[in-house]
Amino acid sequence: NSDNVPLGLIGAASSSVSAAIARLLSSFSLPLLSQSSTSRELSDTSNYPLFSRVTAADTAESRMLAESLVSGLQWRRFAVLHSTGSYGSDFAAELEIHLASLGALVVSR
Repeated sequence: NSDNVPLGLIGAASSSVSAAIARLLSSFSLPLLSQSSTSRELSDTSNYPLFSRVTAADTAESRMLAESLVSGLQWRRFAVLHSTGSYGSDFAAELEIHLASLGALVVSR
């Protein structure tokens, strides 16, 4: 019965889980929509052609944070603390790139 065939999947909250599920689903031509997976890796449409999200990727979030800290608060030197998982490490790396592009210095990470 065609009414029972899924059109896609909503979920995985974690980027690493979304990456694994998206690869599997794409082999069946099924899309994945995530509410909170933010990894930049998932933006690569050649590897994740059927992945979508309803939240900003780490790249956009880190850029907005850097602009707020440097332009809004006039901060220039930073120590970035983060978790060691892919979310924390990837976000910290993106943040450091955006801070540097605004002339700020990350003194410790």
